[in-house]
Amino acid sequence: MHVLTVCYGHPADPAAFDAYYTSTHVPLAEKIPGMASYTYRHCASLDGSQPPYHMVAELGFPSREAMGAALTSPEARAATGDVPNFATPTTDPRRASRFHDRGHFWPVCGHFCPRS
Repeated sequence: MHVLTVCYGHPADPAAFDAYYTSTHVPLAEKIPGMASYTYRHCASLDGSQPPYHMVAELGFPSREAMGAALTSPEARAATGDVPNFATPTTDPRRASRFHDRGHFWPVCGHFCPRS
């Protein structure tokens, strides 16, 4: 299995982020074809300090080829296009992936991890 991990930075309004994410973004993401799994969760640290991310989502695909096809689909473009509606951009490119818009980097990290 290949997994895309999306790490969302801390929003200015966590309650608004969570409400939008679950009511609007999740239904968009669930339409991405070929996904074998889709999970999301809030982050916490063992020592009580602020974790590096507010939320992490994982999109699982049966193969690298399936993931590649899914991520180029209109459904994936719709989900990606929705990110600026709820995620806050950062100016630090070290905390972001290649997903950027108008000079701002969005606080998501995209990692592709093959799992056996």
